[in-house]
Amino acid sequence: MGKPFTEERKRKISIALTGKRASDETRAKMSKSAKKRKHPPFSEETKTKISNTLRGHVVSKETRGKISKALLGRPLSGETIEKMKGRTGEKASGWRGGKIEVKCKLCGQSRYVVPSVIKSNEHTFCSKRCNGIWAFKHSPKKDTSIERAIEEELAKREIPYLKQCPVEGIALVDFLLPDNTIIQADGDYWHNLPGRKNRDSNQDVLLSFKGYNVFRFEERKIKQSAKRCIDRVLAKVAVNARTFTA
Repeated sequence: MGKPFTEERKRKISIALTGKRASDETRAKMSKSAKKRKHPPFSEETKTKISNTLRGHVVSKETRGKISKALLGRPLSGETIEKMKGRTGEKASGWRGGKIEVKCKLCGQSRYVVPSVIKSNEHTFCSKRCNGIWAFKHSPKKDTSIERAIEEELAKREIPYLKQCPVEGIALVDFLLPDNTIIQADGDYWHNLPGRKNRDSNQDVLLSFKGYNVFRFEERKIKQSAKRCIDRVLAKVAVNARTFTA
C-alpha cells in the first residue's frame, strides 16, 4: 500500500480534475473500491457541519430515487427500530382514538383531526366552501339595490325572511323564507362572469335535492317589478307568514 497523498498533492490533483467527468467504467471501479473500505463513524462535529450545510436544501426527485434504491433491502438498525416503535396501534396518527372530534363552525359536521391541526387553527371549517361562506357572511357588505327592492316587497307583504343565510353548507342565499323557499337576486355583472352561471346552476340543483324551492331573479327583472317577482314566488309556493329561524 502506497504512502498517503500530501495536502499539496491532493490540491494539485483536485485542480487538474476540475470540470472533468470520470467515465462510467472509472466511476464503477471507484464505487467498488469505496465499498470495500471501512470508514469510521462521523464525529458529532462532522454531523453538525453536514446538517448545517444541508439545512434548507431541497433534494431533487432524481436524488431521492437514487437514495431509495441504494437503501432498498438494507436491514434497519436497532436504533431506528426503537424510534419507529409506538407509531402503530393506539399511538398512530391514523388511529381515531388518538384524534380529536371537532365540528365545522358553519354546518356543524363532525370529523376527527390530529392535535397538530388544532394547534395550527385549521380545524374551524370542514371545507373551503364553508370557510368562504362564513367569511362572506361576516365581512362588511352593503345591500345591492335589487336586494333592497326584494326586501321592501317582502316587508310590505309581512312575509318573514332571513338575509344572507347559509344553507346546508351549499350556499349563502340572499333570502330564506318559510317552507324552505329561497330567493336569489342576481346582479348582471357578477352573475355573468365566466363559470358563474354553472356554479349558480349547480347550487340550485343541490338545494333542490335537499328539498328547497329556489327562485333566481335577474337584475333587470327585479328592476322592472319586484312585485311581479314576489307574485311569481307566491303563485308557486304557499309561504306561511310565520316567524322562523334557520
